[in-house]
This record gives sequence, C-alpha cells and structure tokens, in this order.
Amino acid sequence: MLTRRLIRIKVFQELYAHLQSKNTSTQSSLNYLKKSLTGIRDTFNLVVTFPIELFHYVKIHFNPSDRYLNNESNGKQFELLTANRPLEILKQHEDIRDSMAKPRYNWFLDSDFLAIIYKKIVASEKFARFVSTDSTGFKEQQEFLLWLYEFLMRESEDFDLKMEDLELHWGDEKYALFQGIKKTVESLHEDAKPEEIEIPVLSRDIEDDLEFARTLLNTCISKATEYEDLIASKTPGWESERIARPDLILMIMAICEFLEFPQIPVKVTINEYLELAKLYSTPQSSKFINGILDRLLKDMTEAKLIVKKGRGLTG
Repeated sequence: MLTRRLIRIKVFQELYAHLQSKNTSTQSSLNYLKKSLTGIRDTFNLVVTFPIELFHYVKIHFNPSDRYLNNESNGKQFELLTANRPLEILKQHEDIRDSMAKPRYNWFLDSDFLAIIYKKIVASEKFARFVSTDSTGFKEQQEFLLWLYEFLMRESEDFDLKMEDLELHWGDEKYALFQGIKKTVESLHEDAKPEEIEIPVLSRDIEDDLEFARTLLNTCISKATEYEDLIASKTPGWESERIARPDLILMIMAICEFLEFPQIPVKVTINEYLELAKLYSTPQSSKFINGILDRLLKDMTEAKLIVKKGRGLTG
C-alpha cells in the first residue's frame, strides 16, 4: 500500500506546511510525517469495517419480517446487505477484530450517515442488477462485496466527504487503499481460515520507507535555501515569490533526490515530480518544472555533482 509515490506526496505536503509555517520545528514535522505514513493501516481497517457496521445497521432497521417492509424485493435487498460469507470470513481476521474492538471511528454510532449510504446503495442501478440475479453463491457474494467497496471508494460522494473529514490525506491514499482492499477480497475463498486472509502489508520494508521519507524531508528542510538559490540561477529575473509555491517545493524535492539519493535514477525522479505537478499545481507547471530541472541536471552532471550507483542511473 505504501508506494514511493505516496511517500513523496506525504513529504511534499509536510514540507509545504513546514515552509509555510514559522513555528513548526523540524522534529515536529518528522514526527507528523511518520504518523501520517504509519496511519494508513488504520485507515485501511476503517474502510474495511464499514460494510460490517452497515450490515448490522440494516439488520436492525430494515428487516423484512416487519409487516411494513415485507415484500419480495425488500427481502432480496435485505439478504444482500446482511448475509455475505466473504465479509464474515474477513471480519474474523485478527487485525479487523482488533480494529472493531477499538475503532478509530465508530460507524454504528453514526446512524444518520449509515442511512444515507444505505439509501444511495439501494437506489443504484448496479445494486438493482444484483437484486435481480442469484446472489447466494460464494463467488456472487464476493463480487457484490467488491462492488460495494468500489461504490464506496470510487462513486459515493457522501463516503468521500466523510472520509475526508476523518482522514486529512484521504484523497491521496484512497487509490492505494482500494487496491489493497480489492486484493484482500479477491484472496478470500469459502474455506479460508482467518490466518490465511491476505491483508496487504503496509510496506515490504517499512524501516527503509520511513528512512527514505525522513531523509527526504529533513534534507529538503535543511537545504531549502540552497536549493532555492539553484532554482533562481535558472530563472533569471524571477523572484522565488513569483514561482508557484507547489512548483518550488516539488523542484526542491527533485534536486534533493538528484544529489542525495544515489540509488534513484534521475529519470525516475523527474517523471515522479512531473506527475505530482499535474496533481498538485497548475496546468502549465509540469512543462515549467521540466525545463528548470533539465537545465539544473545538465549543469550538475557537468560539475560531477550527481553520483548514481548502478548502470544507467543518470540517463
């Protein structure tokens, strides 16, 4: 779940906040960065447990045994949103059980929000198709659960807004989280034991990822002025205030990777920060940043300031 691009995004956000504030210490920024990176696991669990609480809510409030709700359509809706064997298996995993025992946010207490999501789900065309077909098999229920997570994370504006309230960086994290949840649900099978469930690891090497993040942020903070001067040398007549702040910070980070990270190819660095510019700055930013970095890279290479380990890492 924790990709290098997501790490760069979080460093970018924390560096932006740090440079904008005159009162934030470097250590405070580093501590917040670590908390933000490791907190992705909690957000994963928070999203995974939402359907569990939603199903519990539906069981209580929309039971078709109530004579006012008793019809064939409501019965099928009720079955889909209360009986799902893949979800029953998933909630037996130790991480999910622990998350429900000590929830970061108690979904069930937010009954108004659960009601909103329930109504949007049953009103969707895809849900109607599930209602009209046989959904009793394990594979069919697995397909429905996958759709439910996709609906929540990719289609539901209500869920999106709620998660933005609960997690500041939800917009940056949700794609990686959805891929992790999708992989987990697809790994389930009818005889799966809790320990066999493939909950994705936060990182293949969390210490290495944290060290990359710490070094990148710490170096950019300590050498921000030096890197700004390098950028200024390639933008004659431009004061740093005239450069869009996100552009300036993205270039500072790219220069840091050029000079301080011998294992990262310069092409990878440039491509990554051009992609981030498309996400976080103006439509013209990627072209502007590319031009400045190309000129800086040429000068740094000629001055032998860039040392990369491995074949082809400078090309």
